[in-house]
Amino acid sequence: MADICDFCNSPNVVKRFGCRDFKAESLQAGVVYPYTRDAVGPANLVLASYDYWAACAACAALVEARDVSTLVKYVLDEYEKQERRKHPQRQRLEKHLKLTYDLFFDNWTGETEIVVAS
Repeated sequence: MADICDFCNSPNVVKRFGCRDFKAESLQAGVVYPYTRDAVGPANLVLASYDYWAACAACAALVEARDVSTLVKYVLDEYEKQERRKHPQRQRLEKHLKLTYDLFFDNWTGETEIVVAS
């Protein structure tokens, strides 16, 4: 099974970044989502990270530059391009992703693997 970019969902993965496991709860970012598929009311969404993060060339460059704010903006912009609509929770998700990416950098092992296309 081929990787997709864990940041923007691009199918063109070029690198993997080793990372210790962690969870990023939206409440940690001060974000409560008004609804989810499984919750009727406000929800604390948890993004979980396991093992490594795959990245496309654009996201890998932003990771290597440690540019969290541009990475968050790029990821949300890419989502909106793919979906052809504004993300309905963009402001909340922006805060949640910033926390998630900050945690990613805190847990990045420093390992970087180049992915060779097969």
